[in-house]
Amino acid sequence: MPDAIRGRRAARAAGLAVGSALAADGAGVLLLAAADARSRSGASGGYPLFWAGLALIFAPSAGVLLLSRRGRAARLAVALGFGLALYLAKVVYEPTAFTFHDEFAHYRNAANLLSSGRLFGYNPLIRATGYYPGLAVATDALARLTGLSVYTSGLILIGCARLTLVGALYLLVDELLGSARAAGVAVLVYAAGPNFLYWDAQYGYESLALPLAVLALFFLARRGGRAPGAPALLCALAAGLAVVATHHITAWVLAVLLAAWAAAVRSRRRQSSDVASTEPDAAPGTAAAAQYAPTLPATVTTGTAVAWLLAVAPITLGYIGPVVARAAVQGFQLIVELHTSRTLFANTGQAATAPAWERVAAVAGTLVILAALPVTLYRGRRTGLPVIVKLLTWSSLAWVALLPLRFTAGGQETANRSSEFLYVGIAVCFALLLEPLLASSRWRRVSALGIVAVLFVGGVSVSWNYSQRLASDYRLTNGSALVTPDDRALAQWMLATLGPGHRVATDDQTGLALGSLGRQDVLASAEDGSRTWLIFYPPSVTGDVLAEIRRSAVEYVVVQRDVLDLPTGVTRFDDSEPAQYYDSPLPAASLSKFDSSPLFREIYAAGSVRLYQVVASARGR
Repeated sequence: MPDAIRGRRAARAAGLAVGSALAADGAGVLLLAAADARSRSGASGGYPLFWAGLALIFAPSAGVLLLSRRGRAARLAVALGFGLALYLAKVVYEPTAFTFHDEFAHYRNAANLLSSGRLFGYNPLIRATGYYPGLAVATDALARLTGLSVYTSGLILIGCARLTLVGALYLLVDELLGSARAAGVAVLVYAAGPNFLYWDAQYGYESLALPLAVLALFFLARRGGRAPGAPALLCALAAGLAVVATHHITAWVLAVLLAAWAAAVRSRRRQSSDVASTEPDAAPGTAAAAQYAPTLPATVTTGTAVAWLLAVAPITLGYIGPVVARAAVQGFQLIVELHTSRTLFANTGQAATAPAWERVAAVAGTLVILAALPVTLYRGRRTGLPVIVKLLTWSSLAWVALLPLRFTAGGQETANRSSEFLYVGIAVCFALLLEPLLASSRWRRVSALGIVAVLFVGGVSVSWNYSQRLASDYRLTNGSALVTPDDRALAQWMLATLGPGHRVATDDQTGLALGSLGRQDVLASAEDGSRTWLIFYPPSVTGDVLAEIRRSAVEYVVVQRDVLDLPTGVTRFDDSEPAQYYDSPLPAASLSKFDSSPLFREIYAAGSVRLYQVVASARGR
């Protein structure tokens, strides 16, 4: 058969495989949308549709990436479609507005920049985010260029970031290991990370910074440790600088990785020189000694990250410090006293809610990782892999070290939020481990597919709390940041009628809408030390209530009556609430007291929300 005919047939077969996988992705997204729609309306059957949609996205893509003989271009196209489809799982969760807590804070940053044209605007929701304006700048540019809203611009921007992340990871592993199959394994395993489905698909600064960091690694990494060309080096430097201005943790992780890479190569060079000096007959130079050391990128990224932290965003230390300290204390208690403060697969203060089979899948996926990592590390220690590959694989041990923190309430956040970084190393480990199986017998290839499937199902099972995995009534999700239409309507009315920047006391969830869509300066215990709970919990307007209003310079009080329906065991107004309050039902008099006091004047009432203006005498004026 002529080569031209064989080439055309191969191209048609590849096109059919890619088209089938992309069509399955689309059908899977439709099933996910149907699952969310049923859940949103209170109908049953949402979770079977959810898992059916994920299976339809995963299985055809995994078949092409792992089992087929398609070329690199076809595999890359399938990998990009797979990553985009999983991003759309978050979009169809709530396709009309941002829903997760951090998204409201980043909306405020973008809105500040669009309205004022100035960087580092005040953000009462999460103040530290205002000092990392990369996401806001990118959103502002896209919104001004296209005339689209912040929400639509944000969806497009994070969608492009997701494509960048998947594409850069695929190309990075393909370049380092010289195998398109290995690259496919890495993409599938990384997508099994617990934060891939929702957390890193949200409109947040890490969702943009992490793809840029992986892209910087791709520009620098070359097969056999070769040095990158000047254009690639410049692109890597630009990506690294963008990361520094976008997200603190990602910048620090990238700086540490680049510095370790450069130090490891230099150490191996010194060892090679020592061998050559003591053994004159040794070969002049080895592959290890000739590997590229990213000294310039490491110096620029590290220096810029430190300078940014000290000169621009010192507030970051106060934001990150308590989280790390709480994780360290509870981790120490876990080791010394075997004291656990968290139930796995559960909401705060609740029993486990996930079905038994999901819990089994999550544990099975964890055990597979724990079994695979030592095997991969042992096999790879004597091979001539590039230094960056060995660093990435060994970084996976940090995931193992942080795993016990998931049994603690404070350490859970640290362990969970580190996974999107550490899963890069885990993905490389499985690429090294499974790639030989994919080139052997059919049953070994199917076994490799089964291992990846277990990881994927297990990762999704811990990706988001079971009760929050599908769209539902915001008051029933026990901590979801989805605000009500009444909250949104009030936020828009306040911005249009009263203008931005007023000091407002309200509950946590309503405050997200007022602080972002309404651009009001809502009180926050973590950001300005306000004790909002002291204003609301007393059943009458006491001296303590008025003292807190004066101390926090409150101009308006917003009552969301749905707060009465929140379950006990979770804070209602701010993180500084004493447990004696949030562990008990909220009395109706705590919210109705503003109606009967002459110190508060109702100026807005619609649905479940009421807006009260604090009269001048109550504010001490």
